[in-house]
Amino acid sequence: LELGRPSEAEHILQEGLQANGSAVLARSAPESQEVLDQLETFLQDEALLQKVQKLRETGNEHVRQGQYEAAAWCYEDCLQVLWGKDLIFPSEVAERAKRPCTGLWRQIRSAETAVVTNLSLCCLQGQKDWAPSPERAIQLCTIALTYDPEHVKAMRRMGHAYCALHHYEDAEAILTSAVRQRPKDAALRQDLERARSQADDVRRRAKDWEREAFRDMFERLPGGFATPEVRGTTAWPESQFPTPQRCLGADEVDDYVAHLSESLQQEGEAAYIMELLYTIRHAVEMQFGEGSGKQLARIVPLVQALTRSPGLVKSHEPGKGQRCLASRLTGLTPEQPLHDRDESVAFCHQLRAQKKIFLDELQSQKMQKEILWEAPWSCQTEHSWQCVPLVRQGAWVAGGFFGATSEVLSGNSAIRPFEAGFAKVMPKGVLRHEANTNYVLTLHLILELRTPGGQYVAHIGEQSRSLEEGVFVFDPSYAHWIENTSEAEMLIFYCHFYHPEISEVERYALLLLAQLMEMLQSSGVVRSASLAPAAENVARPVSTV
Repeated sequence: LELGRPSEAEHILQEGLQANGSAVLARSAPESQEVLDQLETFLQDEALLQKVQKLRETGNEHVRQGQYEAAAWCYEDCLQVLWGKDLIFPSEVAERAKRPCTGLWRQIRSAETAVVTNLSLCCLQGQKDWAPSPERAIQLCTIALTYDPEHVKAMRRMGHAYCALHHYEDAEAILTSAVRQRPKDAALRQDLERARSQADDVRRRAKDWEREAFRDMFERLPGGFATPEVRGTTAWPESQFPTPQRCLGADEVDDYVAHLSESLQQEGEAAYIMELLYTIRHAVEMQFGEGSGKQLARIVPLVQALTRSPGLVKSHEPGKGQRCLASRLTGLTPEQPLHDRDESVAFCHQLRAQKKIFLDELQSQKMQKEILWEAPWSCQTEHSWQCVPLVRQGAWVAGGFFGATSEVLSGNSAIRPFEAGFAKVMPKGVLRHEANTNYVLTLHLILELRTPGGQYVAHIGEQSRSLEEGVFVFDPSYAHWIENTSEAEMLIFYCHFYHPEISEVERYALLLLAQLMEMLQSSGVVRSASLAPAAENVARPVSTV
């Protein structure tokens, strides 16, 4: 029975039961009878297998003669015998696959696998009055691979079927699996190369179409940048200032980064740039609705410049001082070191009336020892400074702390923070900070400064300003540092906020760009302070013989 030969098993057991005078056989008679009672099913299966093998041989002969329609009918009859019906559901195939593959059942499954694979060939070939059916071929090969996931012939036939349907990427995937099983099969490798070439052509044409569609979208933009209404009910800052970090989630952003890296490494710099622009547009329209991507006209040259930039670009502007820029958005005015007397940021001075709220809450948290001051990476002097971050990349990161401060910021919708927090500058200390964009401005609100004698002294480019209290606004892309001239710690509230001339859609896109840039830089895909590809990550032409 284990060898799949029930007829011989029946004959041997019958002889044993009929033997006379054998004490051994007599003692084993009950067990022998029990096996005989089970033989009926095995004998039926044996008869079924013999019938299938006869039909299968007839079908194989028709195939050898090129009579695929006649062969197909023979194979269909085989399946009718095996299944007891014309069609079988995937769940039934799965159940048959679970049966232990021993004895006679091993032969039946092997025969069924061979039949569906041969029938798939007939479905691919067709004949004069019998149209090919690659869809049916795929169904049959799926059955074969359910029984034997490493069945190379079924993989190859499935690959041919996918090619017939022009599903070249699916064909490439299944033929790649087949080649892994038989790496030395030259014919199989040729099939894979043909499918891969056709799949590459499909991907290339799709990219060309996408580039053209994407380019057209930005070339036909209407004038102006209307900001759509932003709806939300969650806690600050999402209610007024949605962020990709919260709206998309970490997994989605990780997928974006993976696709960008793959595009750069496999298809080159041009495809990578278009993929980056498409990603930003897609994310914006997911958040603000269809058509909102038309408000990204100023983002396109910024992204193009970032992807071709060597990194930080330093320049000297007469009367203003040294400036360091990695990315620049056009049309923002005025471009100058100091903005503390600029009417466009007058809303910043409203925070001056909230000074006591900020200071009381900060001191309350300090008394309860519930906050931890951090040393920023940019500390370069012995008179350093420390900070307590509240907002990073537009999102609140202080958890349940500083609720009153959160309410104050949420009540001033004109201030859209990129980063915010509290800073502590040591006695006679210096606060140094680096920024390299022109679309984020900085405000400092002096919370605590020991006077007389102590001053907050800001050096921004070639200009300086000394204060004992109040709000100070400046452009951090100019070389700058802040001095605490007092003999005690100086406490300030800082906020790096988006320029008032930036639309809400642009703000969201710039936040996503900053996050993608940070992740691509940390993985070594792009250069520091830019989105320009690292040399080793750019796809290069491959010479062919």
